[in-house]
Amino acid sequence: MKGNIRSYRIITSVIAFLLVSLSLLVFTPAKVGAAADIQRMKESVVRVGIYYQNSVWRSGSGFVVGDSRYIVTNWHVVDGMMKGARPCVVLGLNRVVWGKLIGVSPIKDIAIFELEQKLDKPSVTFATRGTVQAGVTNAIVIGYPGYADVEEVWANNEASVNRGGVTKITRTEKQVYVYQTDAAVNPGNSGGPVFNENGSVIGLISWGFHKTGVNYAIQAEEIMEELKKANVRYDSSSITTMGSADGKDAKVPVDPPPAPEKPWYGNTMTLSLIGLAVIALVGGAAVMMTRKKQAPVPIAVTPSAPVNPAAGQTMAKPRQAAKAVLAGLRGEFAGSVVEVTQKPLILGRDPQLAQLVFSAGAEDISRTHTIVRFDPVSQIFTVEDRSTNGTFLITGERIASGDNRRLKSGDRFYLSDPKNLFEVRVENS
Repeated sequence: MKGNIRSYRIITSVIAFLLVSLSLLVFTPAKVGAAADIQRMKESVVRVGIYYQNSVWRSGSGFVVGDSRYIVTNWHVVDGMMKGARPCVVLGLNRVVWGKLIGVSPIKDIAIFELEQKLDKPSVTFATRGTVQAGVTNAIVIGYPGYADVEEVWANNEASVNRGGVTKITRTEKQVYVYQTDAAVNPGNSGGPVFNENGSVIGLISWGFHKTGVNYAIQAEEIMEELKKANVRYDSSSITTMGSADGKDAKVPVDPPPAPEKPWYGNTMTLSLIGLAVIALVGGAAVMMTRKKQAPVPIAVTPSAPVNPAAGQTMAKPRQAAKAVLAGLRGEFAGSVVEVTQKPLILGRDPQLAQLVFSAGAEDISRTHTIVRFDPVSQIFTVEDRSTNGTFLITGERIASGDNRRLKSGDRFYLSDPKNLFEVRVENS
């Protein structure tokens, strides 16, 4: 009996090995295209900044097109620039290349600007929607989310890479074609590219809902149309022509199709493994037929003991709810973090009314300047202005006195002057 059992185990192990080997030969292609180099994708992505009052503000992401002198980003990244502000590319600490806008489409949320000098970075190649399938095509989002800027010198921070997939192909109410993706997107990713596994850009990150995994990217065709209007040359991996600076079309080389793979049944190794598997199965069946039936061994089931607090046992603590906070980034409250409860948080100079009290010398701050509220259900902040000198969004838009704006976690605003900069956040306790 012991000999039969040992033989049975050996035979079943051999069968398992042969079946696994056979499945690899039959179902795995003989040649698998290597995924594009992530590092090369990252080299095409840049941090887009806004230069204002002798300093560069972190704004969003972008990518290189044309002859490495042009940048594509979102319109909302450069829209509402404060008077005298300029778009630029931040390459590192004290390394900035200035630019000027040459093409915008507020409806599509696309902006194109030309740099004063070429970058030593590769231009991207576009892939059209004919190459994209919902639920099949991978989405690689690369950019500069603000949450990733933890280094002391944020300008030297590398781009972040997030992976997901294309979950839907659709269009907006304004008839702009977009992709829905579940790849993680955060403030600062705006304007960055979405690559496929081959390293081609299929879209431009535009907006999303951070806690739902539902984010949207403008499709490549929409971008290429705006590049043509701006007379900027581009490359495409899926169509036969591309726009050029002189208005004429230039042919794009198309690789020849690969030779057909040899069918699995024409592979000598595969046929040999099939023969061995058949022999092993026949031998295993013979052993099993001669083996005596074994009485089933009952399995003892031990019920779980209840928790007894008197004996010092405790249940696992439930996860605590997220906490809403207001973080000071510049000015008097730089580095401070204040919790925003369901009660309004007032910012101003009046110590009798405000919870966040500015010094008496801050004459540009009103007694009751700004009111911040938080809704724990929707996870949305509301910022209301009550001042003379104004409350502004990071884009430079001024909130009218008595009016309010809804902000998501990671959004920023300032009081009167950009030197009084704050950020709203939702943090896990």
